[in-house]
Amino acid sequence: MKVDICSLIKFGEKAHMESFYKKGIVFMNHLNAFRHIEDEELRGDKHEALYEQKEINNIKIYLGNNKLGVAEKGRFQLWNDNPKGNIFSMYALKTTEDLSDIKIDSACKKFGDACVLILDINEFISRVGKAAKRAGYELVYSPVEYIDLKRYHGKWSVFKKPIQYSYQSEFRFFIRREESEPLFLEIGSLEDIAAIAESDKIDTLKVTKV
Repeated sequence: MKVDICSLIKFGEKAHMESFYKKGIVFMNHLNAFRHIEDEELRGDKHEALYEQKEINNIKIYLGNNKLGVAEKGRFQLWNDNPKGNIFSMYALKTTEDLSDIKIDSACKKFGDACVLILDINEFISRVGKAAKRAGYELVYSPVEYIDLKRYHGKWSVFKKPIQYSYQSEFRFFIRREESEPLFLEIGSLEDIAAIAESDKIDTLKVTKV
């Protein structure tokens, strides 16, 4: 079935969403910030620092000369102590040929009481890219791929997340930089290409053909 994105949605606290909508303030937090958040797998994700995961076989664990255990298979993970870069995350509202199936996961309401819906995705991405360029940075963006860590082996990336986060349907903007503080981009008012609403209203959202 054909799958596409019909809107990008940012959830958050009302004051922040009004600033995003009226002024176009794009707040990009550093990857390190998300490593240490403990909020039951909402914003926090230690895997932002994961570099690679490999399968290992015939594992034997020793303490001195004492064998503590054995296992046929296991996972070996390499972690980056200092991941570099800032991200800005949005919900990718995916559409299919059957528009009645389009829904936003209600768990996203946990991100805040308001949301901004981008109606012209290409123009929004263009504005963010131009703002990043003016600030001297290269912008990279993509939908996030959700991975079953029990089956995955290979290099990790900023556009991969564990499968338990899949309800977030994340579309991520990324800027690699050495500095570790948050980054703010100003792209101007979004009132001409977006709409703002209460998060509680997402259950009534309907998409129709023009």
